[in-house]
Order: sequence, then structure tokens, then C-alpha cells
Amino acid sequence: MKVLIFCEHHDGKVKKGSLELLSNAATWGVETHAILLGAPGKLDGLTAEINKFAPHTIHLAESAGLDQYSAEGFAKVVADAAKTLGADLLLTSVSAQAKDFFPRLAVKLDVGMASDCTELKLNGSAVEAKRPMYSG
Repeated sequence: MKVLIFCEHHDGKVKKGSLELLSNAATWGVETHAILLGAPGKLDGLTAEINKFAPHTIHLAESAGLDQYSAEGFAKVVADAAKTLGADLLLTSVSAQAKDFFPRLAVKLDVGMASDCTELKLNGSAVEAKRPMYSG
């Protein structure tokens, strides 16, 4: 199984939720990939933080157009990367940005989506997600 994790960052730091996903995925025994989006030269410092969790590959999508967030732009880049990689699972942490562009990404890839999950685990080749319902 190939897992692609979108690593959100802000002010030169990878967000804690992205690092938690990388940490969890590292225990699953799957091929884990991380993807960072941003302007050229602004992502290099973030790779050391991600490398602590030993993903198989860190993919850098660098373009001046990715310096500022755009739901359509981010969804297209991550969808293209997922298709090229042959990712079986895409993950991101909960944030306003992810809630905005991951549904668009799911539509582009014609796949299902589970949001606001509090627990993820692999059961064979199936992914089990736990999420609160009806106010917890």
C-alpha cells in the first residue's frame, strides 16, 4: 500500500497534525510518501523535520503559483501527484485549508473521503477510520 500525506506548513514549520500522521503511518509498515507545496526555495528547510519520520520519499511541489493557497491549485497538484505515484490512500490533518481543498481532491480522483477522523488503522488492505458523530 502507498500512502501519500499532504504536509501542511505555516511560517517555516510543518504543522503538528501532519507530523502526527507521518508518525502513525510509519508504524503501519506501508510505503509512506510526504508532499509539500510552496514557492521555490521555501520548502527545503521543512524536509529535515519530515525526515525524522522516515517517509520513503518527500515530494516537493515548488511553483511561484503555490506560494499562496488556492483550493483549485492545491487540489490539482496533489491529485496529479497521487495519480503519478499510484497512491492508495491520501491523508491530511484537520485544518481549514484541508477542509477546503480535500473534498475537491476527492472529486478529482473520484474517491471517497472521511473527514474529522480521530483514529485511523489498517486492517489488512482496508483502512478503518473512527470519527465522532452527533456531537461526540
